[in-house]
Amino acid sequence: MATTDSAPRNERLLSRELLTTCFTGLFQMLGFGTTIALLSRFVENELGGGGVAVGVTLGSFSVSAILLRPWLGQIGDRRGRRVLIIIGGVLVGSGTAAHVIANSVAALVAGRLVIGAGQAAFFVGAATLVVDLAPADRRGEATSYFSVAIFLGSGIGPFLGQAMLDHYGFDAAFLLGAALSGSSAVVALWLPKRVPQTSERPVRIDQPARGGPPGLYIKSIPPGLTMFLGLMSFTAFTGFLPLRAEELGIEDIARFFLLQAVVVIVIRLVGATIPDRLGPVRTGTIALTSGVVGMSLMGLAGGTVGLMVATAVWSIGVSMLYPAMLIAALAGVPDDERASAMGTFTLFFDLAGGLGGLLLGVAKATSGNQAPFFVAASAAFIGLVAVRTWVASTVSSPTSPIAH
Repeated sequence: MATTDSAPRNERLLSRELLTTCFTGLFQMLGFGTTIALLSRFVENELGGGGVAVGVTLGSFSVSAILLRPWLGQIGDRRGRRVLIIIGGVLVGSGTAAHVIANSVAALVAGRLVIGAGQAAFFVGAATLVVDLAPADRRGEATSYFSVAIFLGSGIGPFLGQAMLDHYGFDAAFLLGAALSGSSAVVALWLPKRVPQTSERPVRIDQPARGGPPGLYIKSIPPGLTMFLGLMSFTAFTGFLPLRAEELGIEDIARFFLLQAVVVIVIRLVGATIPDRLGPVRTGTIALTSGVVGMSLMGLAGGTVGLMVATAVWSIGVSMLYPAMLIAALAGVPDDERASAMGTFTLFFDLAGGLGGLLLGVAKATSGNQAPFFVAASAAFIGLVAVRTWVASTVSSPTSPIAH
């Protein structure tokens, strides 16, 4: 009988390996957070771009990520997770450093494409390894802890980026982001080389997985698409909140990113077991309802207090959406196909940033700085319908052990 060294060695959740994986995510997102809140202002103020240019820049990284994710999943199943994490950290660091020499929107987009390839590799490897290390009935909890590191980095990063911008300029902020993201590859050297033994049933890149198109894992598509609809709000928040806040005369933009990070971290620590206990459908319903309300309030807000309330409400939802849909995406998936399923599931993150960023950019260009938030609220509502119907039917199927 073939075995997999991706199975957890014991029932202890917070192992050294899981904590090390979380630290790779922390450094990766510290680097990402350091630069993401600066991009829209860099495009408009330094490169002379408009709303569509902002949307294209924010979303361009997803083009390379979308193309690569399904195949990265196959590599992760064959070669192990650590190699993806290391390569991802190096690519993201390099692409971020390239922002320093970008003197046009096209040059900036080129750097973002490198970042997209790196983040795709990193998150397929890291997110799959987190699931590998967790007992089967605690995967949602393990994912919640991993995401604490992710949101801690994305919450602290904007403060670092703003401080560097205020004192030294955009170039210094980009270089700091590059160093932090690249550090995730160094931390990953302490991870074990986990290569699933799939000699009995090797996964082939040129064959459909579970009836899906080549390179895609069909069972991960419904929860993945729901993620896309819900995470358009994340693109609206990270990319367009800074412009909306400036329009309202608010200078301290980093406070909103910190509030978001605090809310998400608290909920994922205190309520880490919620997705496992309630199941993906009920948890997803709560998450997407909060997304609809939060994005609507963000579009209607007229000042600091309104934006803070909207950020808090929306953050409640975004804190639970990913663990919920992850459980749905991996329900009933064999160990030796897990990275492939994760590759398909996580490519919808990139769609939210790419296609979502473009749609939101067009909305801003045609209807102003409030429009992206109303578009994101509408997408979250469609996601709410999808989780109650399509995802619900997927997780309650006879082949799935989850029926909440």
